[in-house]
Amino acid sequence: MRESISRPIKILVVGRLSWEKGVHDVGRVLVGLHEQGILFECSWIGSGPLRSQLRFYADQLPAGSLNIKHVAYDNMPHEYHKHDLLLHLARSDEKTAEQFGMAVAEAMACGLPVIAYDTGALKEVIGDAGICIPQGSVDAVTRALHLFISDSIAYRKLSGNAVARATKEFDSIKQSNKLLSLYRSLQ
Repeated sequence: MRESISRPIKILVVGRLSWEKGVHDVGRVLVGLHEQGILFECSWIGSGPLRSQLRFYADQLPAGSLNIKHVAYDNMPHEYHKHDLLLHLARSDEKTAEQFGMAVAEAMACGLPVIAYDTGALKEVIGDAGICIPQGSVDAVTRALHLFISDSIAYRKLSGNAVARATKEFDSIKQSNKLLSLYRSLQ
């Protein structure tokens, strides 16, 4: 569990640089935070076709506020631990929806509260470990970030909930044992 949020706030985004991962919404959130005088450092771990569009938003921010990088999967726990929260603005339409959000579960296991759009199965994955917001509501994302910044008690509670939920619901050994038990019950 994390006690309080860093100053500047350290935001992590993990995912492909694509429309369905919310590149434009993340960019608008970050520009909005900057315009409100909120200091932050955001790392986007991933690559994809919308890198130049994300760079467009980065160019509107102070140098070093938004870093786009690739990180080997084995090094991801270190990245999660360096940040205060996961921002996961995956979008859904008639062709695509976030089905689970592995980065969400991994971040929660590392104590990161999550701010995400309420798309696909994200609300069920996150539970009480973060804040789910209607898709496209950039203002609501910004308000959720303000809550984390201004209310250390709420932040600490969500961080503790993140670890507890990830341990209870997404531990691979526990899930394997549940699956094995189900298979045995069918014999």
